[in-house]
Amino acid sequence: MLPAFQRQRRKLFDPVAGTFTATSNMSTSRSTHTATLLSDGKVLVTGGIDNTTSPIASAELFDPATGKFTQTGALATPRFQHTATRLNSGSVLVAGGVSFGGGVNSTELFDPNAGTFSAGLLWRRCGRRTLRRCLVTDRCCWLASGFESPSAVCCRIVRCCCQHY
Repeated sequence: MLPAFQRQRRKLFDPVAGTFTATSNMSTSRSTHTATLLSDGKVLVTGGIDNTTSPIASAELFDPATGKFTQTGALATPRFQHTATRLNSGSVLVAGGVSFGGGVNSTELFDPNAGTFSAGLLWRRCGRRTLRRCLVTDRCCWLASGFESPSAVCCRIVRCCCQHY
């Protein structure tokens, strides 16, 4: 059996009916991506790995009203196993993950009105694989992460407060 991202099948789950319904395919097959519910009811799908297990930077919007995916702006850094958190402003903070060279030490901010990503904060030390986050106010959130490898143990907690968040 092929991995999920190679089968090219997408289904919607209706929790009221308890059923799955077929929907359109994404433009780019992906696995280990994020899916974030936006304020307008659409879903932002970011990053992941493709069917060759390479990190990808593309992003797509899913519109449940039409059942279709459309491409939107791309991430500056291809990444998978990252987090994507909708902020109270409606923007989405994409942080951490893994890319070609290991852990990613950057964040990006998605503007749903423009459909684009902009550069965010850089982590001072090693990239963040196991990132967790929690929104605390209109403009601030805590990012906590860490991982252990044979050569290093990394742990960091950062409070992000920016006017555009």
